[in-house]
Amino acid sequence: MNRKERRIYEREQAKKTKRKIDWKKVSKSFIELITIGFAFAIIIFCFTYYVVTNQNNIRKSVAEKPQTNSAKVTDISGKVRSASYEYIVNGKKYENSTFHSFEGNIGDEICIEYSSINPNDSIYCNEQEAETVKDDVFIFSIKIFGIMILFSITLIFIQLLIGNKKFMSELTSRK
Repeated sequence: MNRKERRIYEREQAKKTKRKIDWKKVSKSFIELITIGFAFAIIIFCFTYYVVTNQNNIRKSVAEKPQTNSAKVTDISGKVRSASYEYIVNGKKYENSTFHSFEGNIGDEICIEYSSINPNDSIYCNEQEAETVKDDVFIFSIKIFGIMILFSITLIFIQLLIGNKKFMSELTSRK
């Protein structure tokens, strides 16, 4: 058998051998996915912690010397329907927005509280309750991490089931 025939024979034999799942490769891939998911969860935790802390600081500022006023909704934006509103204090117009979703329409009159020390700080009356780090930051981050892991596991198994050649070559070996 010459060199060319031997290569052809080896290629045919390689095609005949079945690939089997290499669980070491699968576990390594899974650990990489968990690490990436954990990194994203930490980023989400940091961002959410910053937002919640900032919103709670505004609530504390308003709670020191609160004044109640009415404001007019000027815009509703985003998927969470955050409302922008404007209000007048001592003849000067101020603008702000709700922290969370708003169940209303543009042009509605809403109740707000603002700080008499700094009228720029205001909150929608329905959002006076302070948010907690445990419920609004930590639990939220854990939920996002769990969703990411479930999605990753599902994606891995779907790729294995449909037999994606590139994916299969990364997670299998010839035996």
